[in-house]
Amino acid sequence: QVAFSAGTAGGVSGIWKQAAGGGALSPVLKVGDMITSAGVSKTVAAFVMIGTATADRLSEVTSVDAAGHVLVFVTYDTGDTGIVLTAP
Repeated sequence: QVAFSAGTAGGVSGIWKQAAGGGALSPVLKVGDMITSAGVSKTVAAFVMIGTATADRLSEVTSVDAAGHVLVFVTYDTGDTGIVLTAP
């Protein structure tokens, strides 16, 4: 499996994943998506896949596990931040 961040021609920034064996691409998380945690919904304003930003590369953390979960550092439109483990 592979996951990567990219922008679309329409200006949407997001993370996409391809299944093992070369299946179709599927969106994982996009700027503007709502995430609900502990009954509170927040809008994703920005994200960084763990292990892919320059400051994070020192640890070379794998951001996708064997099940297809993607580990993402998220900044919400409220200014709050958090680490999200996406659904496979």
